[in-house]
Amino acid sequence: MATVSKSLRYFRALGENQRPINIEDLIRSARNHRITVSSCERREVHEVLRIQHYRDTDDTPGLFLHVVRYVPGEHNETLMPGADSPEENETIHEAPEGMEYKDGDFFMFCSGENIIGCSHGMSIGHKKIASYLQWFINLDPQDDDLIILNISTALNLEKYRLIEAHGVSKISFKQSAYAASMGGVVNNSLLGRIVGSASRAFHSRVTNYDDEQQLELMEDLVIEGAIRLDGNTRASELTQAEIRRVAVDCAEDDDITIITQNNEKITSTDIKLQTIKSLKKNGKSLYYDEVWPKLREYFLKLRGERLLEQ
Repeated sequence: MATVSKSLRYFRALGENQRPINIEDLIRSARNHRITVSSCERREVHEVLRIQHYRDTDDTPGLFLHVVRYVPGEHNETLMPGADSPEENETIHEAPEGMEYKDGDFFMFCSGENIIGCSHGMSIGHKKIASYLQWFINLDPQDDDLIILNISTALNLEKYRLIEAHGVSKISFKQSAYAASMGGVVNNSLLGRIVGSASRAFHSRVTNYDDEQQLELMEDLVIEGAIRLDGNTRASELTQAEIRRVAVDCAEDDDITIITQNNEKITSTDIKLQTIKSLKKNGKSLYYDEVWPKLREYFLKLRGERLLEQ
């Protein structure tokens, strides 16, 4: 059976004022009211997220979730291998009547405010899951006691201490303009706002093209940039402290490279607290019963090493 390497990442659930919040209890409480799959569906303009599978654990405090995404009306195209012709047209296949094609998975193990997560698919990540779960746990959106939820990436302490000890000289970033402008979730990190602003500015220039041309333009455009100290260690202590804060926030972003004042290179992947596991594929997806035990195994490892709530 085919396998794929996936990142299992440690997150923390934070509420108002960025304080830890017991997401396990909140999900379990809301689940008593949202029992069916249909009651768990959150419909946005162009997509739907829902809890596909839910399981409480017996021997370890915590619960498992499998959240999926689909786009209503999405279709797939097929082709004929070894076609004996100069060209071949793809055949469009819609989902069977009453069904939709799945487009992304997010697997979770939650214990208290601790989350081990694994995403599968470009269109679903922890920021989108945070938005979905905030909707899920707030049964009445008009309630004055609305629960605020943020899912924050936990840091690799070794790399964090390196940044604190040696300082930061430069932070480089790059991202697809399409990903930055069409992601569907606002990225509130400083670099996320910079890239998103540039992407939206470019997108506003190409609205006179048809949809297919706009997509081509945005997919072929990569936004790159850097934030660096002017004078390295000659910069003020306040400036050096602020660029260190930006570097630490890079755990929430991808395709970031941090250069310390000792010329050490740290990527945004390095600064995340995560592990890589080989998982069996189930068609184009992953099987939740294959992923869930790996998530709990990593949680128990972090707990044994006293790396939770550090």
